[in-house]
Amino acid sequence: MPHYLSRRNGGGYFYQRRVPKDLRHRRDVFKNQFIEEYLGTSDRTVAKRKVAAFNARWEATFEAMRRGEAATAEQLKRIQLAAQL
Repeated sequence: MPHYLSRRNGGGYFYQRRVPKDLRHRRDVFKNQFIEEYLGTSDRTVAKRKVAAFNARWEATFEAMRRGEAATAEQLKRIQLAAQL
């Protein structure tokens, strides 16, 4: 199972993953093939707990996009901001 946890030199932890191949064609949402969000901590234990919640949210978003459910403008904006490195 992928871990989706990365750390910067400055010490902060990030949730980082590639956009699934079947959704990369959505250039209106994903400007590149990576999603990266700061987890708000430099503590590895806390980051490990948070990364599971971030991943669950993104998996739900991906599944909704696959089903063709329309996202609100606010959701799309948040997704676009997170998709930019």
